[in-house]
Amino acid sequence: MPIAQSDASTLITRFLESLYERQDLAEHLDCYHPDAWVLLGPNLVHRGELEASTYEGAIAALFAMARPGTKPARFELLGEGELSAHGTDHLAMLPMRDRNADRTFTAAFHLRREGAALLFQGCVVLTPETPVPTLETIDAAVAAALSQTSLVPDPGEILLTPLDLAYRRAFPVESYRLLALPETRFTCQHSGHCCTPQHDIPVPRAARQAIEGVDWRAIAPSVPLPLFEAATARDATEESRLVDHGGTCGFRQDGGCVLHAAAGYAPLAVCATYPVDFTATPDGICLWTYFTCPTVRANIGEPLLARHEDMSARVRLWRNAMLLVPDEVPLVDGVPASFHAYATLEEEVLSILARSDRSPRERAVEAVEAARIFARQAVPESVGDALGDGEVDPLGVALYLVLNKHLPEVFRGPLALGDADRLDLPRRLASSGVRYAYDNELITRYLRQVVYRKKYLPEIGVVGHVTLVAWVEGMVRWAAIAQARVRQ
Repeated sequence: MPIAQSDASTLITRFLESLYERQDLAEHLDCYHPDAWVLLGPNLVHRGELEASTYEGAIAALFAMARPGTKPARFELLGEGELSAHGTDHLAMLPMRDRNADRTFTAAFHLRREGAALLFQGCVVLTPETPVPTLETIDAAVAAALSQTSLVPDPGEILLTPLDLAYRRAFPVESYRLLALPETRFTCQHSGHCCTPQHDIPVPRAARQAIEGVDWRAIAPSVPLPLFEAATARDATEESRLVDHGGTCGFRQDGGCVLHAAAGYAPLAVCATYPVDFTATPDGICLWTYFTCPTVRANIGEPLLARHEDMSARVRLWRNAMLLVPDEVPLVDGVPASFHAYATLEEEVLSILARSDRSPRERAVEAVEAARIFARQAVPESVGDALGDGEVDPLGVALYLVLNKHLPEVFRGPLALGDADRLDLPRRLASSGVRYAYDNELITRYLRQVVYRKKYLPEIGVVGHVTLVAWVEGMVRWAAIAQARVRQ
């Protein structure tokens, strides 16, 4: 017996009313196809493996964790929409409304027959960025939304179904105060550098589950398998990572990302945010960039703050993992300083580093002296050449930042520095085959960003943090001397 449009409308009405009106979670769960993913907070479980009692307990836990007064979205159908059949699968395009926000939108539902019944498989809320809906692209978009189950919600949201998750992705509720250095620009040039496995791109469990459930060969036959493997790095943040297929991610095909193109956005948090990163401060969220990206090094594109909507979407994905600077930061010798006092110093230091009438070295030295003057006002007798009382070694940090991480245009080639001999930098440079290149504008931007991102401020304190700028500049200067001697 063929499925009629009214069957799709009846199913979705039951799917919604059993949850919102009758609060019959067992009936609501029966609307899912056995192969469909069901949200259990930050986790995904196949409907066929889920007991009603487990589901009820998970929903109760979501409400218990939410902030007082928080309510889930309330959706309703506004009409029958359109239905197309593809064997036992059906694609329903349905007009809907969020009662709480009084917002209308269109949702695309993948429905699947199980015997005589039509059941819910997945859904996506359509936006201008959503590709033309087909069953394949809807499945990709559903997988993308489900990939972010552990990233998107916060205590102010109760996301009960895949529809809630897709809706919140399309219509976020947060408003962020974003800050950035005026010279920091980025617009992706699709170089593909970030798709190389050297970045060890982490994949959350929910993302792997959802993405592996899509028939990617039906979307892009050239996508190689497998897509994921177990992460082996000691500092791995997830159990899985993307597989290296000939020096690049398997999703990168024909100069672009298949996953991004099919879903309309990059669902993996690292892919969606890189090369932008964030530091949360009492004044707002500071945006900064990784100089490992060639587009960042070339400073191509729009200023970050000109792309507020894009930057806000990136912040939303990373808000639970971003660097956090508290209201008080260590100054020196255990003496605290308020963040707002530090912010005044930072403004002065950034101004010093931007001066064009002095060399980077002179500017770095002047910046450090400004920090020491600032510290002496609070601790007159104890600053001197102190770097703070933290356990982080600023020289080691500088070596990491310059040599291994952020300025590959300055240092290219193999250079392995161990703890025992890292101070003998000129000799190591002379024997490493590293080719040195100096760019005053690049170094100036980088030194200002080292200060601005405040990455090690809570660990090494105000004086150590600003002194780090001098260490970073020193790495570059030492390299110039070493390379000049080699050429002689």
